[in-house]
Amino acid sequence: MECLFSRIIVTGKDRASFLHNFCTNNIRTLEVGQAVEAFFTDARARVLGFGYVIALETRHEIWQPRTSTDRLLKHLSRYVIREDVSFSVVSNENLTVRGLSSDVGVLTAKGTEETATPVTMLQFSWSGQSLLAIFGAQGNLPPAFAEAAASSSDVTPAELEALRIAERIPAAGTDITDDHMAPEAGRNSTAISYTKGCYLGQEPIARLDAMGHVNNTVYFRFLETLRIEWFNRLGCNPDPQGIGPVIINAFCTFIQQLEYPGEVLARHYVGAIGR
Repeated sequence: MECLFSRIIVTGKDRASFLHNFCTNNIRTLEVGQAVEAFFTDARARVLGFGYVIALETRHEIWQPRTSTDRLLKHLSRYVIREDVSFSVVSNENLTVRGLSSDVGVLTAKGTEETATPVTMLQFSWSGQSLLAIFGAQGNLPPAFAEAAASSSDVTPAELEALRIAERIPAAGTDITDDHMAPEAGRNSTAISYTKGCYLGQEPIARLDAMGHVNNTVYFRFLETLRIEWFNRLGCNPDPQGIGPVIINAFCTFIQQLEYPGEVLARHYVGAIGR
């Protein structure tokens, strides 16, 4: 079946704090039945996953649009040390997406608590169209789910994809990859909290202020990326245990402001070679 959403179930008493520490939005403050958009990034704020994080009574869920679970699951699993957190993947074969006639102002969710076959319903809006997505066996929906489904109309995969693109909802691994920083997706206001505190990837994102201006310290990261790439192409790979080039001075004269997101063209030249 075509992957409209992938779904990761997260359980354990530490699940909210764990997810909070590895994504860009505020998970600890979510109440049961609430959901938020969020990016999952590496330490450089490069995107490894994107989707909705849903808080339910006995679990959290991560729904990623048009993205498989493999990469994000591997990333999160490697950081579980002593935390009470477990992950499981649920097939999307019982996913139904329907259109609602009434407006959905905020993300809302409901879920059953049967651990063997949990059913979850998420209401959201893409490009002005209110939508209802239900993960679970459609033949045995709880009354609240069945009532909502009965008052909605079918949305085809092609229609849903058109709405996703119009809403600029990124598919991690396709529209955005680990070559992109989270703010490049243009979902800052809905998917990134600048006040939640520390999380993996927070430092580079925090250096980009609310006006989209690139912080002065980021220029040196551009230069470092270029320098390492230049060394690699020369076959002079950095070796902490061996002999290699050493930087003795670094400075930058700021001529014009850069705005984020944008493209940067960087050139590297060799000057006078020292000792």
